[in-house]
Amino acid sequence: MAAQVAAYIDWVGEHPDYARFLFGLRHAGLLDEDEGTIDSLNADVRRQAREWMASRVAAGELPDLEPAMLWALVFGPCRHWAGSWLRDATRTSPDAAKRQIATAVFAGLQSLL
Repeated sequence: MAAQVAAYIDWVGEHPDYARFLFGLRHAGLLDEDEGTIDSLNADVRRQAREWMASRVAAGELPDLEPAMLWALVFGPCRHWAGSWLRDATRTSPDAAKRQIATAVFAGLQSLL
């Protein structure tokens, strides 16, 4: 899970202009022609994440929650931090965010076991 948090935050840090575009304009109607491609790419990411999460649930490392809930609990904090960082509304660096978010999310998920 820490690797997923780190990968999300690293991507935002390495591609802030793309991240701003995706966060700000993703549903503005500008990408209507590309929705099928975007949906396909997102489906592949969700499939891989579901497989990883299912293996962690089977190993007893994550609670047996609906995949959408696990996704929200892991990536919701990343998305919120990233939006704040892209707007210069946080002083928390990407490296600090990775540590803090991964630690908090893991502790929260562990409390649900």
